[in-house]
Amino acid sequence: MSSWWDRTDPTDRPELTNRAPAGLVESWWNVVAGAVLLIGLPVIVLSGGFSPARIAFALFGLAIMVALELVFLRKLTQRIAGRRALRLVTADHEVPERAPLTIRPGDVVQVGARDTEWPAFVFVTTEHGTGWVPARHLDIDGSAGTVRVGYDTTELPARSGEIVDLVADDPESGWSWCRNADGREGWVPRRVLTAA
Repeated sequence: MSSWWDRTDPTDRPELTNRAPAGLVESWWNVVAGAVLLIGLPVIVLSGGFSPARIAFALFGLAIMVALELVFLRKLTQRIAGRRALRLVTADHEVPERAPLTIRPGDVVQVGARDTEWPAFVFVTTEHGTGWVPARHLDIDGSAGTVRVGYDTTELPARSGEIVDLVADDPESGWSWCRNADGREGWVPRRVLTAA
């Protein structure tokens, strides 16, 4: 399975839509099912009488369910916290005047120079426009390249002091895909972001 930045269609990226992220629904289910069993197991076991063996079994089952419920709750809170990671913009980020470029797997591009400030990127030219793309997304043969992994070059303008949602992070390239308060999304350099 490819990473979020390997896709170009927002509907293919659950983290960029209103759908629940993978694992969140399952985590809620685990918490609810665990709570039902936490309460129900001792009741079911002890409904047959209060012999020492039944009491020991109920206590043992209760201890296991408490431990599992704590694990389930921890995973749920981690998933919820991970769903919304806020970042403070520490310096203005202006977007280039060049229109954003979206490339898809199989597209053939002309490959130009590697960026000196962002060495993970190469400049590409397509029939639809130009833009900087991570070199790792391309199979490069001289000045030609074939797109292996789709990419969207949209950048998000950001002002110092602004709070943005970190949707996904690409530390290898040095950029993060963020969403501002207006719901607009795009790439922002990681170096101008800090935990809010």
